[in-house]
Order: sequence, then C-alpha cells, then structure tokens
Amino acid sequence: MTGRDTVDDMFEQHLSPDAAAGHKAAKASTPAGPFFRVGLPVGLEAGYGLGGLLTLLDAEGWYGERTLTWGGGHTFTWFVDRKNDWCGAVGFGGRERGEGCLSL
Repeated sequence: MTGRDTVDDMFEQHLSPDAAAGHKAAKASTPAGPFFRVGLPVGLEAGYGLGGLLTLLDAEGWYGERTLTWGGGHTFTWFVDRKNDWCGAVGFGGRERGEGCLSL
C-alpha cells in the first residue's frame, strides 16, 4: 500500500513558513480554530503532515511530538502517536436537534 519512506513522510511538516503562519493564526483567532486544533490546546505548536494536523512538540499529558491527527467535524476523529506507540479512532452518529432529540 505505502512504503516506509511514504509513511515517514506523512509525519513531517508540509507547510511553507508563510502557510504555517496563516495556519497558526487560523487556529488561534477564528471560529473554526477548535476544528483546526482537533481538541489540542491553544498555543500548541502544530503544523500539517500528509493527512492531518501534526504536533511539532510534545503536549504534556497528551500527544507526543509528531502525532498526526484529524477530526471530521463533530462525529469522527483519529490520531496516530508514533512516539508513545498508541493510536485511536472515535466516531458516532449525530442527528439534528429536533423532534425525538434531547437537548441539554
């Protein structure tokens, strides 16, 4: 499917310096910021690998450096943390608020 070199390349920063600056600003100051951050804390150094958000430093108590993660809106997310040797995926079905739904 993919060679070792391709997999290693997925976990490298692929944003140019200008794109990285725009990405950082979008994560910090736009309403879409939480979606770009995929649950990571504000201010965490992150870039973009081939396929998702890439942590550039360790996040204490969270992901290791070079973790690749992606969130598909409110109903799906996955991560691969090669440094700490763990990964995960979570998905659930969502419905619009309305009849038959409980609003909290």
